[in-house]
Amino acid sequence: MRIKKIHEFLEKLPKPFLTLFGFLLVLAIGGLDTITSPDLSVTFLYLFPIMLVAWYEGGLPVALISIFSAVTWAVSDLISGHIYSDSSVSAWNAVLVLGIFLIVAYSIAAIKALLIKERQHARIDDLTGVANTRFFYEQARIEISRAAIYKRPLTLAYIDIDNLRHINESLGHITGITSSKK
Repeated sequence: MRIKKIHEFLEKLPKPFLTLFGFLLVLAIGGLDTITSPDLSVTFLYLFPIMLVAWYEGGLPVALISIFSAVTWAVSDLISGHIYSDSSVSAWNAVLVLGIFLIVAYSIAAIKALLIKERQHARIDDLTGVANTRFFYEQARIEISRAAIYKRPLTLAYIDIDNLRHINESLGHITGITSSKK
């Protein structure tokens, strides 16, 4: 329940605010990364602001925060005094970290897009394109709550398509689909 409230709060925030918060979080993690020993890696912490922006914002801000996180990580790695056998190793690690950050960011964004698509498919009949029972109950819950909040009566009208099965069997499913969309 608490996670749902946090999610609802984050959904209501302006998108630029979330992106700015993500960038500030990356800077804070970079500071933590700089003061910790090179033996202790906190690279995984950079994924939190990346996933936050990927889930709630998507698009260009995801790429920007991933790049910013990788650059912050690389700078922190250099400042903290991590010594490599060759200077190219540092650059190679930064490129790998950027790749991982981008993969995670776009994976999270893709998962959210699939979740939204799945929610739509769960509420609409694929054959007819008409809202199904689940959609009806969700909307009914919303309207009942609204009527209770405003202390107003609620009127409900239900329309049943009689003999749709008979239409489908005698005239074909194509005719049943077109008659149910009217």
